[in-house]
Amino acid sequence: MRPDQTTTPSRYQQQVLDFVKHGSGHGIVKATAGSGKTSTLVLVARELEPTLLATGERACFLAFNRATAAELRSRLPDSVEATTLHALGRSILVGAQTTASGAKPEAAKYRLLAETVTSERGAPRSATISGYLGRLAQVARLELTPAEDLDAVANLAERYRLEAPVTGADVENLHACLEPLLSRGAQEALEGSFDFTDMVYVPVLHELPPPRYAFICVDEAQDLSALALSFVMRLLEHGTRALFVGDPRQAIYAFAGADSRAMARIAERTKSTELPLSVSYRCPIRHIALARRYAPEMEPKGASPLGTVRLISSDRLVQDVAPGDLIIARTNQDLVGIALQLAARGLSTRVLGTDLAGRAAELADRLFEDGDLTDAQERISASAAAETSNLERDLICDLRLPSALQGSAERHAALELALKTGPANVLQALDHLFAGADERAPPIVLSSIHRAKGREAERVYLLDVDTLAAAPTRSAEEDASEENVLFVALTRAKRELILVESEVGAAARRLDAETRKEDLPRRWDDVLRFALRMNRAARDSPQTEVRRIIRTWQRTLSTKLREASW
Repeated sequence: MRPDQTTTPSRYQQQVLDFVKHGSGHGIVKATAGSGKTSTLVLVARELEPTLLATGERACFLAFNRATAAELRSRLPDSVEATTLHALGRSILVGAQTTASGAKPEAAKYRLLAETVTSERGAPRSATISGYLGRLAQVARLELTPAEDLDAVANLAERYRLEAPVTGADVENLHACLEPLLSRGAQEALEGSFDFTDMVYVPVLHELPPPRYAFICVDEAQDLSALALSFVMRLLEHGTRALFVGDPRQAIYAFAGADSRAMARIAERTKSTELPLSVSYRCPIRHIALARRYAPEMEPKGASPLGTVRLISSDRLVQDVAPGDLIIARTNQDLVGIALQLAARGLSTRVLGTDLAGRAAELADRLFEDGDLTDAQERISASAAAETSNLERDLICDLRLPSALQGSAERHAALELALKTGPANVLQALDHLFAGADERAPPIVLSSIHRAKGREAERVYLLDVDTLAAAPTRSAEEDASEENVLFVALTRAKRELILVESEVGAAARRLDAETRKEDLPRRWDDVLRFALRMNRAARDSPQTEVRRIIRTWQRTLSTKLREASW
């Protein structure tokens, strides 16, 4: 059990509480995977409560998402608010607006605004150009890139792999549209038209006055972009203390402006006192042994179970998996196909980030509008063939064609399975098979590693382990982010971690190949090598294996600590 308000704080938690009560300045808590971070935040709030009640001041806990904010809100004292950074920014922005205080975010705002800006400059209307400028406006705000600096804008586009739809001198002319685009977008935000990023960007840009708090806690601090950190720094201008809680090993949202050095930048800007939260109450010993290749500071809890590490081939996955399991992969590409195979066994599934049940339900409404299911299978087959033909005709030269064809095939296959499973109630069958709506057993959840962050399960399957980190990326920063993704993948399981190779012997063949010198593939090779030893030594006594793991830690810890950095 992870420590919370009903148990004695761990030694690391007590250090955090002592700092909050007796220390000064800001703190930065490095909380490893499964370290009881939420429980620690609740303990901090309870530590603050007497002072807050005595002074009439308030504290604010900034959560990463609404679900976490809601969980915190239910456990925190009344003197401590729990909200998200964007919700707080929205309240500041709406407070500064003269009109449309009830307006909702407009996701397409900057893409549509880009059409106006480019047409005013004599450029032809182009969805490709406006889409490019819209994406550029997004990352420029997250990075607080000065739009008037065209060299900085060009570097930004290159770093985020945004490919300009024009060439030569036209690229600079296109980038020159960014400054008026951002200026007009910020002004419209004050008038009631804003998108999600504007909620944070405009209060920072226009220095809108934030509410005052005595203490701020920032959860998932490793995911703060330059913009988000500047927003938080505005909250600290009147002597407010802050506690930043996060894990630099789990900084995996570089594409959203938060790279692997986010917490290092926080420490530099705030001169924070560093506090560890290194014990994992989630991961068993074997899993920690693998994860320590990336996080040598990670520790098991007292009396931690050994846990299990197994290796299976992908052809065994569908038969091996059971309700309540979590299947994770580097990308979503093959997850729907696996969900379809599991659904064919009658198992309830849920693919995070993909509303397969909803898409198949829309297809059912179109094909069976009158409720007549006569010749249903034939009608589905005819619809699939017609849709394929139309997509090939309309998108023949479009890079979106492969994904569109795959989505169409998945939608039709899901509906076909639902009809076989529950012809009397197709929509209910779809919800059971693909939306996790099964009251008898928990669904099998399928997810990309990114979406699985913050999740856990007793048993976790990690796909394609023999092809992960096969080669270095194009920069050290991207390598660091990729290593963090791998660390997240290794730390989701509470009891059993199953590594799935593409075919029997694929992981061993990878290790038999030429030794890699680059850090990214070499470290993952180390993980696979250790996992294969665990798999082969499964019949050893637990005491023998624990001694072997401890010896391995002792031999390699000093090297790993030298390699480890923020």
